[in-house]
This record gives sequence, structure tokens and C-alpha cells, in this order.
Amino acid sequence: MTAGKFLHTRATACNNTWGRQVSKVEFFSQHGSWEDNHLPIISLPGVSDDVYPPQGKAFRMLQYMCQNHGQSYDWFMRADDDSYINVERLQRFLGKIDSSKKVYMGQPGYGFPAVRHKLGLNGRNFCMGGPGVIFSRAAIQALCPHLDTCMEEVMSTEEDVEIGRCVTNHLHIQCTRAWELTELFYHAYEEEFSEDRPFTGNLQKNRHLVKSLTLHHMKDPHVMYQVHRHYTKAAMNTTEQEIAMLQESLHSINNILSPSLHKAVPSLDQNHPLDEQSLSIDRDGSLPWVSFDAIHVFSPRGVAQEMGVPWQQDLREVLESAIATATERLPVGSKVSHLIGGYRRLHPNFGTEYVIDLALLNHHGNQVTIRNRVIRPLLPAEFRGHAQHLPRMPHVYVIVPVQERDPGLQRFLQMYEAVVLSSRPPHTESLIIVICTGGAEEDPGKGDKHDGNTLDAKAVIDFYQRQFPSSQIRSVILDEPFSLQTGHRKGLELVKKKSDYIVFLTNANAQFSQDFLMSCRKYAVKGSQVYLPMPRRWGWNEGNQGIAASNHRNSNQGDHDKGRETDLGKRLYLPTNVNTWPNVCIYVHDIDDVDIYNFKSHSAKLQMFAAENLNFKTI
Repeated sequence: MTAGKFLHTRATACNNTWGRQVSKVEFFSQHGSWEDNHLPIISLPGVSDDVYPPQGKAFRMLQYMCQNHGQSYDWFMRADDDSYINVERLQRFLGKIDSSKKVYMGQPGYGFPAVRHKLGLNGRNFCMGGPGVIFSRAAIQALCPHLDTCMEEVMSTEEDVEIGRCVTNHLHIQCTRAWELTELFYHAYEEEFSEDRPFTGNLQKNRHLVKSLTLHHMKDPHVMYQVHRHYTKAAMNTTEQEIAMLQESLHSINNILSPSLHKAVPSLDQNHPLDEQSLSIDRDGSLPWVSFDAIHVFSPRGVAQEMGVPWQQDLREVLESAIATATERLPVGSKVSHLIGGYRRLHPNFGTEYVIDLALLNHHGNQVTIRNRVIRPLLPAEFRGHAQHLPRMPHVYVIVPVQERDPGLQRFLQMYEAVVLSSRPPHTESLIIVICTGGAEEDPGKGDKHDGNTLDAKAVIDFYQRQFPSSQIRSVILDEPFSLQTGHRKGLELVKKKSDYIVFLTNANAQFSQDFLMSCRKYAVKGSQVYLPMPRRWGWNEGNQGIAASNHRNSNQGDHDKGRETDLGKRLYLPTNVNTWPNVCIYVHDIDDVDIYNFKSHSAKLQMFAAENLNFKTI
């Protein structure tokens, strides 16, 4: 929500910083246009910028959102032009919440005590507008029919109060009450900052930047740019961690390649002290912690056992790193007293994470407790034997049906460029894009409808073919209405003679990494197993045990023993909240033995294996 006088300042700052990271951003103002301001501006009929509080604009904004985008997105956020949104952090937070339930979220407010009795809230709260208000898809759709009625029944001039009253009266929910929401959706009150404006001091020491999802208020655009620069530098630190992990992957790949193709990979220190902000380890609580002291190890069930020799050796090496880091943070003369205890857990992608509490004596002889986080990355797999006897890495064909003007195609190709095309040839992946030119049918695998700015699919593909002549990107025209199933079948016709190749059937909303393509090669087993990768967003580690089905006859298929086996030749039943279709990795040899779109195998030898993949998501 903005106004014409702020389009060149606050609104432009929002668009140039966090606005580039969201799926879609629109600025609501009475004046302005794309031609004049280079911003996606929406001017609502009959709504003026001069009315404050902007109650009518707030209601009309919500109406516009649900009427034009209500089916296209999982989450909707109403924000002010002086708010900063940490988009990556917000996406991780919302990824753990079910958008099919009615959710109305933000910083809870009750109104000023002197006027609280005049607001008609009856003791219930509302979400304050400044730090931003979030609606789930279910909430925005349910609220839409009641907005006209709510505008006629207002009891105050406030916009956030009346929106909250409307939500409570008609959806029978209220703004989230949790105290943490006042920190996550943060508004800077005058008594909380000593500078002339909030967020202008030492950002490194500002605790609100550590965990907040939104920050309000930033009236000066320069402050917003400074905050964005702060977060960008933190992202660079995270990227350095990811680079270190990629170096470990390169060690593994070197062992697969013949010695003549080996490339030197810089070695890594075995232990890395971690900053809580820069570590990209999953912190949703789904990975169990094991606690310990100097002698015992305690399981999550509370059972104590003596620390074994491997534990002691590992802990001793980690302590050396933790002690060195701790002593650097204390004055001269401090020394380590003893280990108080700590926690340890194993992350399958990152390694072993430790949280260690140390007791130290400072130069006055007083005991000080210091907490350190340390991670030991997984060492690369060691292959024994001659490289020439290792199995050849199978080629993967990625088949993607698209519409003639598909809004997701350019985003998909940008991802594919980063994952495949930018790597050194020869590539062991090929891309087939089937362009359906016969119109568009409604399809559950597609997202946004295209707008007038969406480029022609053939033109986008031709550009990438010119930029990457050896890219093995192929397009084929299909003069039929858009359908993922029909498009996949057309693409499969082009590879039906390549029985030793793997095909990955997906759509333009897919996002994956090179590690995901390795997973396709690992879990799709010729004549034995079809792999159904589940997007990361579902977070099945929490409370859903029916996530995998496999005969597990192949020792290289990983640890997916939380699931259940299925009878041979029968349909694979997936959790009701998961729509994996049409993401399938399968050998061309096995295509005729599987009903891909009903997750059913016609062969007693061919199993369907479904599991969440951390390197795969859908947008």
C-alpha cells in the first residue's frame, strides 16, 4: 500500500530490494503507471490517496487480491511501503504452515486503552497493519464475499482494526496471539531505539534483524537499502558454507571419474565454528537431538548410557575447535574449566551438528558459560577398486510440457542454466520442451495464468539454444490443448528407443539442483524401481509416516525405512496432502510397465518408490 507521492522513493526502494524476491508484488496507488514509474501499479476505482487512515483502500486491496489472484498463490501479504520483508526467512516460516487452513497472521494488537472500548473488538485482537498482515489462501477466499458488508458496518476509522473485526466476525478466527509474533512482525516503537530513526545504528548488533520476518518502519529509502545490504552480506556468508559443501561433492565426483579427468579440489578444515545466522541447516525440530555430558549420552527417551570410544574421539576433536573459538571471545587470562554438556544431531545433507556448553574461568576467577555451535561436514564417499569398472552414469532426459505463452518457462530455464548449462561439458542431461499450441486447459500442475508480458515459448527456447549451442535442448510443437499428460507422451516418443536412459517427467514449476539429478539416477532402477520425488515444501518429517514405499532390495537406495511396503503390482497410495504428479524419474525401458499418472505398476518386478527430496521443490 503506497501513494503517488511515495512512488519514486519508498515504493521504488521496496521494488529494488525485497520486491524482487517475492513471487509477485503490486503497488496500490491512486496515481502512477508502469510507463512513468517502472512499477507494477494498481489504481483502484474510486479510491483516493488523500484519505487517511486508508480504510477504503485496504478493503478494496483485499477484494482485488482475492478476485484476481485468489487461486494462484498460497499466501498473501498486505504491506506498507515503509516495511522491509525478509523474503527468504518468511518463505521458510510459511513453508511449515498449511495454507489450506484459514490463517490470519501478523503482530497482534488491541488498540489504545483509551479508545479500546469504542472499536467493537469485544476483547479480541487484530493484526496491526504496519509490520504487515498475512492471509492464507483459504482465509482470503473465505473473506472475499464478506468485504462489502464489512465496509458498511465499520465502527471506527482505522483500517487494520476494521479488517481484523471483519475477519473475526465472518471467519471466526483472530490474529495470531503468540508473543513471538511481536518479534517476527516487528514494529519499532520510539522507546526501543536510541537513534533519530530506527534501523540506522549498528545493524550487526540490532537483535531484531536476527530473527524478524518484517521490519517496520523505514520512512527513509536509504535505510531500506542499508538493511538490504546487511542481509545480502549475510547471504554471502551462507553461500560460502554452500560452496564448502559443493567442494565435498566434487571430491566424490572425482572418485567416480577416471584419473585423467580429475580436477584439484581445495581441502576443507574438518571442523567449522558456526554462526546461527549463516548456517543453512534445517531448524524446524524434525531432526532429533541427543544430549550428553562429559560421561553419559542421553537418548530422546531419557535413557542414559556411557559414552563409547567413537563418541569420545569425535567429541574430543570437536572440543578443540569449540575451545579455540570460545577463548577468542573472552578477555586475556580466561581459561577453560570443564565441559558442562551439549547436544548432537546428524543431518543427512550437512553432517553432524554440535551445540556445546563450556564452563570457563575469567581473569577474576568467576565462572562463565559459553555456548558454541560446531558442524562436522560429511566426508566424501570412498570408492575402492578401479574407476573404469564403476557403472556408467546414465543420461537423464528432462521432459517439460508448456503452453505457447507460459509464465513459468523462463524461470525454469534460468534454473536449468544454473544447474546444467553452466557446468562443464559434456553434459549427461538433455531437455525436451513440448510446446502445446492448441489452447490452454485447466491443469493441476500449473500455476499462474500468463499476462501480456509473457514471452513466446519458442522465442525463449531459441534464445537459450543460441546462447548454449551444445546444450542439448530440444523443442517440439504439439498442436493440441495444453495437458501435462499429452505433452509427456509426445516427449517420450522422441526417446522411446533409448532404453538405457532415464526420463524425468515434470512441469515448468519445478526447481531442482544437480544433486537432485543424481538422486534420479540413484533411485530409478532399471527393471526394478520407479522414483517419485516429493517436493521439499511438504515437510514430511513432522508427523507423517506414510512417505515412502519400496522393496529396498537395492543397497544403494538410501535410508527411507520410515514408510511402508506396498503389495507387488498394486497402486501406491500417497498422503492425501501430497500432489507429486507429474514428477516421475523412470527408465525408458520401464515406461510401458507403469501407469505413471495413477502411480500404478503393471509388473510384479517394478516397484514405485516415493520419498521427499531436499533438493527439489515446486513453485
